[in-house]
Amino acid sequence: MKLSLIIPVYNADKFLTQCLKSLCNQDLPSSEYEIIVINDGSSDGSSKIIQDFQEKQSNIIAINQENKGVSAARNAGLEIAKGEYITFVDADDFIKPNSLQPIINYLEKKQLDILYCKIEIITEQEEHLYYLPETGKEEVIKVGIEHPRRTFPATFYRKEIINDLRFCEKISIGEDSLFNAIAQSKSKRVSYYSADYYYYRDTPNSLSSSKDFPKKTKAMGIAIYELQHYKKENFPQATALETQYFDQVFKIFLTRIIQWSVLPTLDKDKFLRFRKFVVKHQFNNLLEELSVAFPSLNKSFSQFYISQKVSRLKNLILRR
Repeated sequence: MKLSLIIPVYNADKFLTQCLKSLCNQDLPSSEYEIIVINDGSSDGSSKIIQDFQEKQSNIIAINQENKGVSAARNAGLEIAKGEYITFVDADDFIKPNSLQPIINYLEKKQLDILYCKIEIITEQEEHLYYLPETGKEEVIKVGIEHPRRTFPATFYRKEIINDLRFCEKISIGEDSLFNAIAQSKSKRVSYYSADYYYYRDTPNSLSSSKDFPKKTKAMGIAIYELQHYKKENFPQATALETQYFDQVFKIFLTRIIQWSVLPTLDKDKFLRFRKFVVKHQFNNLLEELSVAFPSLNKSFSQFYISQKVSRLKNLILRR
């Protein structure tokens, strides 16, 4: 089997029909790909929609489980996936008709471990917002630690590469960044495909838009710990290039902690806790880099506080 598409579903009946239709409306023979739908404890009409599609489409596999979160749902799909390649689709998104066969052809022709595809961001009403920046160039193949990354789940992975890799079930945000960073570090051949493929619906009620900053901040701390452990076990004598690769991911997680914990209240205790966290995890070099985006982050709290207040005042004046 060529491909496994894994779709976690939780109370997604508003968009699920469109998502599943798009996965079925493909020129890839149904015997060559499977659609694994994980109903993660939905209480709306999602279960009925999945059942109806399964009765009509022979390559749909349904898993029903109690609500455990998106990571556990994707992991349930990974446990049974049979495809040579694996990708993920969110239940409120959809893909372009007849887009899978050309992607499979490209994957096989280039013998790729990871392939990034074109993603269009749209509104709930399917109005165009923007395209995500290209992740590499078509026909250009690089090893994982040299290739640009993108954490959206709409990425094609060779099954042999991810092997027993699973999404971290202890976190509900940043799990895709962590999964992707580890998978790409294992990869020897990574590329980009420029044809239209994935439509990502920017919904205001998504977890990334949640105001539960403490929960999101804690998740970033766990993600950093997990990635540091992986790096220590698999790259004990990391080269400069490998170190740079992982540092870029750590910077993403640290930036989110700053945005969700330190900046909203400009609280001294949170600032000092962040600085203590940086020292504990030996991120002093990254603190200097982050101070470019967040002036005075590497200085005293008083200096940081004043810098941020001045910055906010300037932004307020510019908006008038």
